[in-house]
Amino acid sequence: MVAVHLYHIHFTADADEPIPPVAELPSIEAGEPQKAVEAMLVAGRYPQDPSIRWARVVVGFYPDGSPGFLLRFPVHVERTEAAMDWELLGSDSF
Repeated sequence: MVAVHLYHIHFTADADEPIPPVAELPSIEAGEPQKAVEAMLVAGRYPQDPSIRWARVVVGFYPDGSPGFLLRFPVHVERTEAAMDWELLGSDSF
């Protein structure tokens, strides 16, 4: 059985844009980050803005609750499967 996690997703046109507070991000339960993005796209739960090109999924947090590790997925309305990239926020301390 696959464990289900709650994923918070930031849809953006710029993969390097600062991520908003987690409380402001849409969230969805899924077995893995890529499936969470796909479920949001299929359900139409993303900003209806043609400039959106990235979904950034929070998969790790710092002790203060701020996002610490993200997976980035390129997104397109017509393509719900994508390659994965990663991003570590605040990596200066590592």
